[in-house]
Amino acid sequence: MPLRKRDTAESMLIGHQVDLLYRSLSFSTGYKPNFEQLSDLFYQGARLVRIDKNGHNESMVVEDFIVDYKNNVLTGQIRSFQERELWRRIDHYASIAQVFSIFSLRMDNGPEQRGINSMQWIKRKETWRIFSLAWTEENPEMPISPAYQSTALRH
Repeated sequence: MPLRKRDTAESMLIGHQVDLLYRSLSFSTGYKPNFEQLSDLFYQGARLVRIDKNGHNESMVVEDFIVDYKNNVLTGQIRSFQERELWRRIDHYASIAQVFSIFSLRMDNGPEQRGINSMQWIKRKETWRIFSLAWTEENPEMPISPAYQSTALRH
């Protein structure tokens, strides 16, 4: 079934918000992330969950994540953080959306890593915001599936 114009427009709006997420997290040495913009992309109390290579998870609310991230930046524990999107798929219906996004990141001068963000978005008053975000890094035991890297699904 072909996409309706509204579906395409909504996907573009969600995609713009995803772009803002990556831009607000990333910063170069001597600069800081855009903490205000980062906060604005989430609903208050939104859940963030990091799943490690052993399947253990660390769950927090967005406000705690931002406080911890800001503290790590201001104390110099993180001097630079570059996260960029490599691929995305957006599925949405009415005012809910699911976004799968493959990312590449480099912190300070460390090695480049890849992973997947799974984001749930809700639209309220014409604005899409993140309700929950779970992520995991790629590892040798669990490489990112080629199905998530199909050029047919690239944004």
